[in-house]
Amino acid sequence: MQRELPLPWTEQVKLMPFVRITLFFIAGILAEWWVLLVFPLFFFPKLSFLRLYLCVALTGAVLVQLHRQTRVLPEEETVSMTVVMRETLKRDYFEASLLSYSDTLRQRTVPADGTVVVSMDTALLRQFRYGDTLSFRAYVEPLYKDFPDVRSYRRSLWRQGFSQLAVYCGDEVLRVRSGRRFLLREISASARDFVMSRYAGLTVAKKDAGVLTAMVSGDRSELSKPLRTRYAHGGIAHILAISGLHVGIIALLLNLLLGWMNRIYQLRVCKTALIVVLLWGYALLTGLAPSVCRAALMFSLFQVAAFGVQSAVIRYNVLFAAAFLMLAVSPSLIYDIGFQLSFLAVYALFFFVPKIDACLPVASPAWRFVCLTVGATLAVQLVTQPLVSYHFGTFSWVSVLNNLLIALLMPVLLTAAFLYLLHPFAFVDKLLVFCFQLIDDTLDFTLSLPGAIVTERYLSLPGLAMSLCGLAGLLAAAEYGYVRYLRRNRFVTGMKRRG
Repeated sequence: MQRELPLPWTEQVKLMPFVRITLFFIAGILAEWWVLLVFPLFFFPKLSFLRLYLCVALTGAVLVQLHRQTRVLPEEETVSMTVVMRETLKRDYFEASLLSYSDTLRQRTVPADGTVVVSMDTALLRQFRYGDTLSFRAYVEPLYKDFPDVRSYRRSLWRQGFSQLAVYCGDEVLRVRSGRRFLLREISASARDFVMSRYAGLTVAKKDAGVLTAMVSGDRSELSKPLRTRYAHGGIAHILAISGLHVGIIALLLNLLLGWMNRIYQLRVCKTALIVVLLWGYALLTGLAPSVCRAALMFSLFQVAAFGVQSAVIRYNVLFAAAFLMLAVSPSLIYDIGFQLSFLAVYALFFFVPKIDACLPVASPAWRFVCLTVGATLAVQLVTQPLVSYHFGTFSWVSVLNNLLIALLMPVLLTAAFLYLLHPFAFVDKLLVFCFQLIDDTLDFTLSLPGAIVTERYLSLPGLAMSLCGLAGLLAAAEYGYVRYLRRNRFVTGMKRRG
């Protein structure tokens, strides 16, 4: 089938309003009040087309300030506080709603209303749950923008909108009141308990059962630090944290399973609604983790947009619309590493996969699937590597090899994992044992190669900017080459028809 030539980039930009709006919104979030320096452009008549986008940028700057928490606790002091436990941010950090604290100067309890981040030992933190009211002593530290270590988690917390950190002092934690039961969270906890109990019957190693539990339910409590480090050095740590990869594969499997419903329009509507419901059901299983909710929102929009023409314009509009909605709710997401990497990875897939598919010769579906998998893996690695080097300071050339294997095995692993939840089939158990053994053997081989992993080589901010500019130039060259290829192919086809 002869492919249509893509529109010139100037025409494509005109047809992608959400791309323009989201980029200006992001610029406003990053610039904050500095965006006011360019606001005099608002009054130039010849630049009237910029007025809407400048207003969008100013909205982003305002939302950042509204999202930032106010300072409530006395800083650089040890206080007794009563809080209501909220979301767990990291293994030993959680967000809490402040109820009251004891003022050491006035020696009395002061009612308070605000949000604070608490740092507490992981083993102790596991004893409590969402909604519990806790009382304990903690040392209050400020969170600020210019923290010396630019990659510290405390600076990351400031970017997320928090202003204060309460470090638990190690005294007794008193549970004042148990949290009231939240139906959705109770369902999620029960589902995860069922997943863990079911996978306990597998004959795979305990560490592999922990990996499988993390992949399906998001519970990473059974993962040891050496295992995390091993997977991180191999470049496949992303399979341990549920993200867009897992949700995307589940959406793909559901579309393949329900593909027969595309023949009738009414059934196609039912299929779309069913897939969206199942995606959010999976998000509920994982405890409505923010990363899973983001991915579920994105792929729900993609599923709804499937009724339209699947052109680059539609794909990019949907991608940026999802990003805009998420940033409008929480502007600090722009600093979230998972959000940055997942957004770039999806963009890489949208940009490269159609081009790779168009350039592949006619072959068997299995061969095309393998070629597309290899191409998609290389594309994602290429686009996300600058950010990985900037945030983590690591470069692993063997991660390309490992991710090729993971890309081929992930659909198999997730399908087998969900089948085993339905019934403990013996053949599924053997398949999982084979898959994890293959992953372990591959990691043993690749990590033993010379120069497999380079650590502590952080990319500076100017270096990141230069890398992204170079990457943009590479993408422009790839687009130009793709158009030239289509034109030559069309010319050759036309000559053959005339001959």
